[in-house]
Amino acid sequence: MPRSGHDGGGVGRIAEMPCELAAREIIPSIRAALAIVMVKKGASRYRVASLLGLTPAAVTYYVTGRRGGRYLKEILADDDMRRLVERVSEVLMGGAPIREKEKAFKALICYICSRLNKYECSAPFARDSEELLASLEKGGLRGGN
Repeated sequence: MPRSGHDGGGVGRIAEMPCELAAREIIPSIRAALAIVMVKKGASRYRVASLLGLTPAAVTYYVTGRRGGRYLKEILADDDMRRLVERVSEVLMGGAPIREKEKAFKALICYICSRLNKYECSAPFARDSEELLASLEKGGLRGGN
């Protein structure tokens, strides 16, 4: 559901599309959660940065809690979301083909974004996210190091 906002300058925004919120706040929080989990699993900050399209400095900020986005704590506190972040991190660091890694990452973004926005996404890769994430839960795709 689109959210309305207020910019503090006397002019209110009428509506914000869910994908605008995702791009600005949710996706950075998902990247932060993945970075934290991957570093805890032993990946170097340089490797994490490379996998997630970040700089090593950004990974350091995420891991030390200086950055992380508004939704990071919510993502890591929710058992389902945290478990999927952990599983997708294994896929990203493991031996799955790049296409499978991309699908897992996009599915995770769509799943978490839909949960946080309370909005069903209609993007083409979102339609398959539930099935792909269920496969991940059952150990599908090649994860591990």
